[in-house]
Amino acid sequence: MALVITGCSPSPPGADAPPAPPGPDTPPVTVEVLDEQGFADLLGRHRGRVVLVDFWATWCSSCKEQLPHTIALQEKLGEKGLTVITVSLDDPEQKDAVLRVLEDKQARTANYLSQYGGSEKSMEVFAIEDGTLPHYKLYDRQGKLAHTFASGTRNIEPDEIDRAIEALLGSD
Repeated sequence: MALVITGCSPSPPGADAPPAPPGPDTPPVTVEVLDEQGFADLLGRHRGRVVLVDFWATWCSSCKEQLPHTIALQEKLGEKGLTVITVSLDDPEQKDAVLRVLEDKQARTANYLSQYGGSEKSMEVFAIEDGTLPHYKLYDRQGKLAHTFASGTRNIEPDEIDRAIEALLGSD
């Protein structure tokens, strides 16, 4: 299965505005390499919270355009029970480039880099059936996959993701 990039809807208004500079107590942006067991463990550690996973890559312009929306969700809904995780499908040797994009976007979310890069193995272990980016998975508080947002045949509307998250957060 080849990795395919499709166009997504434009960024929401204000998404292209530069983020506010970090304050002195702001934690640094970090990225760690992750495999399938690490991903399963990560999801397990977040049981009790709604989890949005944003699969992206530095070479995917649509992914980078939508990344600010994902980051804003963490800032807006983190206290209500949302955890946002980003997983880059760049090759692990590109960790510095991934970190630069995340720092530029001030992604103070849980950020990871697939041990398998953009290979078929990544598509398999992260269950990205259509092999396209951007790709999102939304898990409920019990850790069950509730929604998949795949860009293979259509643009992913940020409002669609927002509504699904709000429904899960409001279902307590």
